[in-house]
Amino acid sequence: MTPRPIFVVGYERSGTTLLQAMLGAHPHIAAPPELHYLLRIGELRDYYGDLADDASLRHALHDTLNPPLDILAGCGFDEDVLFEAARPTDRSYRALLQVVMDDFARRHGKARWSEKTPGQTARAV
Repeated sequence: MTPRPIFVVGYERSGTTLLQAMLGAHPHIAAPPELHYLLRIGELRDYYGDLADDASLRHALHDTLNPPLDILAGCGFDEDVLFEAARPTDRSYRALLQVVMDDFARRHGKARWSEKTPGQTARAV
């Protein structure tokens, strides 16, 4: 069983970045840069359509790994590897996030991950 993820939520300028950094310093918790996944997927879910379709899954994954401003540059994500990892899942948007974040944690030698993006408190996957 995969350990449950940690979502850091709070208002901007309330200390969430510091908390995320502290979590990332823990030997078992990976804390990648802000993905903005919940915000972008919530807005574009109709655009991607049913992730049971390989082309839709690939498109959603590509956009997840290539957000504006290259905020994930240097994270080492391999889109082809993640696509193959996502194919046998239930192909939900939750599963797509899980595959990406589990990959980040695994490559950093950590068992669990946390995610912190301002403004995502109103979203759910």
